[in-house]
Amino acid sequence: MQDSDDDVHLSITDLTPEAAWSADLSSSDHEWLRLIANLEPEEFLLSEHLAQQPASAVNAPEPILDRDVHGWRAGRYIGEIHHQGRTLRIRPRLGIDTVAQWLSTIHNVQILPDTAGRSQGSRSLIIQLAAAMWRAIVAQAGTHSLAREKVTRQTRGLQIKGKLDVASTSRLRAT
Repeated sequence: MQDSDDDVHLSITDLTPEAAWSADLSSSDHEWLRLIANLEPEEFLLSEHLAQQPASAVNAPEPILDRDVHGWRAGRYIGEIHHQGRTLRIRPRLGIDTVAQWLSTIHNVQILPDTAGRSQGSRSLIIQLAAAMWRAIVAQAGTHSLAREKVTRQTRGLQIKGKLDVASTSRLRAT
């Protein structure tokens, strides 16, 4: 079941049944996939929204993999899961270029899918996405108040810049 990459044990497309996987699964492969199907997806998600929602507002997550009478079926997640020395890569069925374009629009950041495809896996895309999410969170935090340093300067002259210190000015004029 080895894919073209040495470190990827199984490479599949999201939302596809086992019949379309072009891989012959052994009994150990089925056991490994069962273990992955039992993993909690939240541990592997790159999301800025899950941490902000109360537990009651979060719906039950979809499984990474599901099994029915027709065999295994990949869920809606894309990316790589490294588990027990093996790697499961779930590629987007619409292509990495389409997903990168959507993410560029959502996060207002230019993501270069060609560069991501030439790097190891899609790590460049993930790094750019994580950076975009971090910038969005910092920008959201900055909307409440911008970080600034209060500097007090005393000047003497005929022009006023900033606030007028009335008490000091009146003492200065009184003498």
